[in-house]
Amino acid sequence: MAKRIELLTAVPVVSIEYDGTGEFKNDDIIPYLKYPRRNVALDQKMAL
Repeated sequence: MAKRIELLTAVPVVSIEYDGTGEFKNDDIIPYLKYPRRNVALDQKMAL
């Protein structure tokens, strides 16, 4: 489902599991925010 959502919205879906250890799991999404992946299919749609 995540892949379909990403195709429709051009927004990456990131799944984080909190394990109760108290670690900063939100830090796991920093690379997704800092280095977003380009959506080639969306770029092609916009060019039409």
